[in-house]
Amino acid sequence: MRRRTARNLLIVAVLALALQSCSNTPEPESFPGDYSSLKTEELAALAELDQEGCLEALSIIVQSGNPDFGFDDDTISRLASEAASRLVLRLNDELAAKKWSDAERSFASLEAIASLSGFFHDQSDVLANAGRIAGISITPATNLQIYLGRLAEYSLRNLYSPAVATLHKALDLVSDQASKDRGVSPVAIDPPLLEEWLGKAASAGDDFTIGKILSLWPEGATKREGNQGDAGISQMQGKAGKTIAENAGAVVTVYVDRGLKIENGVGYPDRVLGTAFQVDPQGYYITNYHVVASEVDPEYDGYSRLSLRPSTTPEARIPAKVIGWDEELDLALLKSQELSAGTLFPFGTGKAYKGQKVYAIGSPVGLESSVTAGIVSATGRRILPMGEAIQIDAPVNPGNSGGPLLDENGELIAVVFAGLSGYQGLNFALPISWVSAVFPSLFEEGRRKASWLGLGLAKSLDGSLDILYAFPGKGGIEAGDRLLSIDGKRVKDIEAAQLYMATKPVGSLCTIETERQGQRRVQLRKTTSLPSMPFKKASSRDLPERLLGGATGMLLEHLAGPLSVGGTYKIRKTWPGLAADESGLGQSDVLKFLKYSVDTRKNSFYFDVSVKSLSSGYLERRMRMDLSLETDNFI
Repeated sequence: MRRRTARNLLIVAVLALALQSCSNTPEPESFPGDYSSLKTEELAALAELDQEGCLEALSIIVQSGNPDFGFDDDTISRLASEAASRLVLRLNDELAAKKWSDAERSFASLEAIASLSGFFHDQSDVLANAGRIAGISITPATNLQIYLGRLAEYSLRNLYSPAVATLHKALDLVSDQASKDRGVSPVAIDPPLLEEWLGKAASAGDDFTIGKILSLWPEGATKREGNQGDAGISQMQGKAGKTIAENAGAVVTVYVDRGLKIENGVGYPDRVLGTAFQVDPQGYYITNYHVVASEVDPEYDGYSRLSLRPSTTPEARIPAKVIGWDEELDLALLKSQELSAGTLFPFGTGKAYKGQKVYAIGSPVGLESSVTAGIVSATGRRILPMGEAIQIDAPVNPGNSGGPLLDENGELIAVVFAGLSGYQGLNFALPISWVSAVFPSLFEEGRRKASWLGLGLAKSLDGSLDILYAFPGKGGIEAGDRLLSIDGKRVKDIEAAQLYMATKPVGSLCTIETERQGQRRVQLRKTTSLPSMPFKKASSRDLPERLLGGATGMLLEHLAGPLSVGGTYKIRKTWPGLAADESGLGQSDVLKFLKYSVDTRKNSFYFDVSVKSLSSGYLERRMRMDLSLETDNFI
């Protein structure tokens, strides 16, 4: 047996850490070790095997001021340039092999690296050359190539809706480039391809896509006479939007038979009713995850059989299966042999506003194809673990979950997901912007893998978006930092940050711009898969004092005694509307940490503290803060 060199052994060791990023269907994870212990040889091996992990490590080393790492600027610049160059080569290989999903991830990482050139901070100087290398490779033409590759991929699978959703991205790219007069020829989509999809859109009854293609039709280009769908295009251009009754043809009842449930020795039928609507002419339907959870939840141990009931023949039960789902957004994609008369495409320009009249179509208590009307009571409600919700007063009952919410023009604006039992007119729906952001990924089968950065956010009274909690394992970003931008794009609220992250491939890099004590800082971070409950995962990894601050919404300064339980702390800041603020705690209060407990079975934890505050004359008071491990403020 040949003796392996030290470098080969090093590469094997790093390969064990980066293996997932080298597979055909990767789910990359960040380098799990302590960056302060890395040697130059180890970073060089990372540059070869896990370019995103290497650049993240170098970024953190640079941002720290390099006090203990021992790397000179030339070494850091060389390693960063090497990693960026290898990432460009990787992208080219993926494009040549038509691995479009992998290419999307590589392109997103290069975009983040290139955005460093927009920041003129001392800490990013040594990464400037890596930014230049990345910037050369991320041309609009390459981006368009990836979009059109994905379009062809979906088309080969006979999937109209995700293909058209990708076409919309390509059209938006062309439109954006055309509006930027930089003296460079804008990218373009070949007219024959546009004509092909114009015909497909007409055949599918997709007037939104028809209008979008025609609005961007290349100047001087002509359509062939007798193109398939020409008659349909002419009819649709002269017709108003579909009526509510016509759109009801896309809606079906979801029926989940879960056998019998035993109560006091007596068996009762266990049934779940919901609503779904067709989103692709080949029999694909959107509904709520909670309606069909028993079909895919690994913790459910029992009988479950899913079927659809068409509104035209409600006595029929057509078998269906769950293709993909997003538990955080409460969405699921179903496939059935049942083809509905209509299709509600989950893309468009429909937006909800307060006071807007809306219509919900669903199957309350099994009464198929029922239409209820109401208004939008509010937007931007924080109900789900991710995203935002529209509050409506249209009647919603058990069985309505998963149904479409339409405006007066019959345009899809949201998916109904919940009503508060015991209250009238308190019902909620997920805006279509969130559905369209994740829609194509639901066709990839299985649980949708969402990207996250491990940061909990909170908004201050001055309107700033702050870091409330930073997941352990990475440095450079701390609680109390102000979040300014992601990939050079300003983020003003949690919803905007989460919506942007919903479009980022897992394993790609993000450029995070923060501010601490008036100093702006820039760091590259590699995204990982969002855990179902971030605080549940953090509770087994982090110090209780950090969990206390992050979960309750306060920034703590250790004063005396042991760290965590038994220690005394000063509250430096509380964020409005969170548990500490709602409990009457405020800045400069002195807090003693008494007890802490996590109940993972009930997904909850509590903190016992004693507090002395100026407002109460420094009289000691004790309190317990019971909190859920489920949170809605992570990115």
